[in-house]
Amino acid sequence: MLLSGPFSPAQIRSEPATLEAWEGANGMDALRPTLSVNSSLDRSGPRILIVRTSAIGDVIHGIPVLCALRDAIPNAFIGWIVEGQMGDLLEGHPALDALVRVRRRFWKSPGEVWRMRRRLRELQFDTTIDLQCLTKSAVVAWLSGARRRIGKAGADGRELSQWFNNELVAAGGTHVIEHYLSMLRPLGIEFPFVAGLCEAGGVPRGGQAHFAAKTPQNEPVPGGLGQSASETPPTISTTPPTVRFDLPEHEADARVAEQFLRDRGLTGRRFVLLNPGAGWPSKMWPTARYGGVARHLGREHGMPTVALWGTPDERPLAERIVETSARNAHLAPPTTMRELAALCRRAALFVGSDTGPLHLAVAVGTPAISLHGPSRAEWCGAYGPRNIRLQVRYEAGSSIERRTADDSAMQEITIKMVTTACDELLTQQTRRVG
Repeated sequence: MLLSGPFSPAQIRSEPATLEAWEGANGMDALRPTLSVNSSLDRSGPRILIVRTSAIGDVIHGIPVLCALRDAIPNAFIGWIVEGQMGDLLEGHPALDALVRVRRRFWKSPGEVWRMRRRLRELQFDTTIDLQCLTKSAVVAWLSGARRRIGKAGADGRELSQWFNNELVAAGGTHVIEHYLSMLRPLGIEFPFVAGLCEAGGVPRGGQAHFAAKTPQNEPVPGGLGQSASETPPTISTTPPTVRFDLPEHEADARVAEQFLRDRGLTGRRFVLLNPGAGWPSKMWPTARYGGVARHLGREHGMPTVALWGTPDERPLAERIVETSARNAHLAPPTTMRELAALCRRAALFVGSDTGPLHLAVAVGTPAISLHGPSRAEWCGAYGPRNIRLQVRYEAGSSIERRTADDSAMQEITIKMVTTACDELLTQQTRRVG
């Protein structure tokens, strides 16, 4: 619908069309996109819109871009457009001036698109940064009225995004966070780690990468060449201090977390969060193995665990962990993403696959162990020197093929691999405290 009409590619890439033909539609102003404005400071500089509308893990990965913009251009007016509840974590962020929320799948409603356009143009953005680089995100950037629309060149500029974005960047970086940060180069913001380089041995920057190599069914894991599964995998730790998230904690969310800990007798105790759910079944690690991890943590460290769940179909997975934990695990309460963030802040460790809750734990500073099969650990694993990424085999294929694959790649990660990683991170914490 948005691509029909008398607009040529040249017109799209230069000056956004006004679409005045939509002006007379009934009820266009009745339900406007939600706008939150935080800033009362001097914002006389450039007006920049970040476009990353979904999903929660990807939104979290984009937050260091927000922080870097604020550090580099203190007087910039910075906005972010996001779908629905994805914006909850951004609400009240100290670096953000305006948060524009649109309904999920907003692009399916001409009225919703029009209202979004009106709201964005009221904010008078002159620059957009399209982190998503799909047709829908690039159209959002174009409809904002910004003259300068930064997107990605080459294969990273997907679908029709390169028609709508008019300043294309050859994005670099070995991790998605670094990839996003590299898009700030046109604004004069440079990061030394986005040159696409890896540390010795091919292990990517940005965290402790533990890879147990073996003869692969699909594709070998980088960094594990020449090792047997029984050998100690390499550990690389390097993250520049400029990568920050600065997510605020809200008082109401903190109260929910504290109440749960009081109810379970966990106040003042170190505990570990276990997250068995995932958006793809192929990303899920067997729940019985999480139970084994819970038993190990109770036996070897005297630490209880909390089994997390988000959607109703994830609750039985968390209950299964509790059942197999030998009374070492507690079932988490239902939480919002912000309440989960508050719980993560109070945990000693987080264990889970490549999901939004994992990246949320990383963002609030909780040490994390990420488990990978159909996603590349070096690209989207737990980012930072306090974290460990585990992967034995990458389930190669298209996105659809990886999404619909079985969990065999995840099953190759053993309980021993995970408990060894837990022991390492918990020992590091003890040494720092000591």
